[in-house]
Amino acid sequence: MFLDILLAIGSNETDSEKATTRAENQRFYANNQSHIEASQNQIENTLEAKIKMETLLLRKTTLFPGKTIAGLVHFHRHDESSKFEIHLPVEARKFSF
Repeated sequence: MFLDILLAIGSNETDSEKATTRAENQRFYANNQSHIEASQNQIENTLEAKIKMETLLLRKTTLFPGKTIAGLVHFHRHDESSKFEIHLPVEARKFSF
């Protein structure tokens, strides 16, 4: 609306041209609003996923005898690698996957 007023001041547009300009501005604004809303939704979804992963991922910790822990383990993706090996030391033993 403010932009329409600024465009109308000092212009020689007819009423019909002003209406067309106003309609174009409203479409432009509506289109940008939908992009802004989509971006905000994407940000919210990303934050929710981050919070979920932070609560599920295992952290570096020490487990004392008789204690357990559960969670997800995340490995960074390496497209050039064809094989992954995981070595898990537990006291004097070493488990490999």
